[in-house]
Amino acid sequence: MKKKLISLLLIASLLFSLASCAGSKDKIIIALKDSNSLEASGLLAAQEKGYFKDAKLKIEFLITGDAEEKCYNGEAQFAIDAQDHLAVAIAGENAPKVKAVAALIQHSPWGIMSEKEQNILTIRDVSNKVCALRNEAVDKAILREIVYNDNGSFSSIEFLQGNYTNAIDVLQKKTADAVSASALKDGIRASVEGKSYDFLYFRSYNEIFDFYPAVLIGNEEYLAEHGEETKALLQAAAKGYEFAIENPDEAAKIVQKTFTEESEDYLLYGLKQILTEYRAELPAESWGYIDEFRWQSFDLWLYENHVTDVAPSYPAPFTNEYLPLNAESTTD
Repeated sequence: MKKKLISLLLIASLLFSLASCAGSKDKIIIALKDSNSLEASGLLAAQEKGYFKDAKLKIEFLITGDAEEKCYNGEAQFAIDAQDHLAVAIAGENAPKVKAVAALIQHSPWGIMSEKEQNILTIRDVSNKVCALRNEAVDKAILREIVYNDNGSFSSIEFLQGNYTNAIDVLQKKTADAVSASALKDGIRASVEGKSYDFLYFRSYNEIFDFYPAVLIGNEEYLAEHGEETKALLQAAAKGYEFAIENPDEAAKIVQKTFTEESEDYLLYGLKQILTEYRAELPAESWGYIDEFRWQSFDLWLYENHVTDVAPSYPAPFTNEYLPLNAESTTD
């Protein structure tokens, strides 16, 4: 009797262990940075509204300063990244095996922001100024081209060393005359704080600089083994972003549950400004679509301008195959 009882306990213990392992294996981790509050609204809404659960997916969000790296090394299955950052990462040594699987923001909000007293009204006015850049290699190459084409003096610009996390602080402290910034994130924060700045979009000077500023990347090993789960995840995410577009007030409250340090004013105003960029000109059924020509043109420009040392790969490090309703067939 005692042996039988011990056997039953061992079997129960084994079953519990197997169940725990299965649950851990099925869990999908999406890594986010603390600066991803606006881009991630649809993902968080999909979790809150039960869209992931309806798709039989167990999602866990990991807020970490090295979100992209977590996906690069396989600690997370997905993360939010940006095309310009990803292009440099995959061109280096030990290139990560990841792919962008959906565009979260369709058009680049990046450019040069300055206080009005600097009188930087066109990009050549950055000549003879002190400039701080958030992504030095990429932004400096972009500035070199557009300042030159606008008859300015690139060589006269003084560049500050080191990255920064708050463009407004840099300007307020008079550390620099101009900064590379996001018209969405930094522009939204400035508006909420009642401040006004001049802003020049990079893409206004050359459409090739309309790169994808926020994409959902997936670890290639996971994508290869879990294609159906990835499709289900993106279908649920698409519903989440549509919910955020239609219900920005509620979406802001959902986001604040995860990004607790962000103010409700910032999130509510920010979502109302950014929601038009989740799909931009694309119809709802084409959410997440990445245009191959746009992507490859920018990656090629980076290579030709010596920002990256490796020519763009074909196929590109993105795919539309997991998007709902076969978005590859979308045309401009």
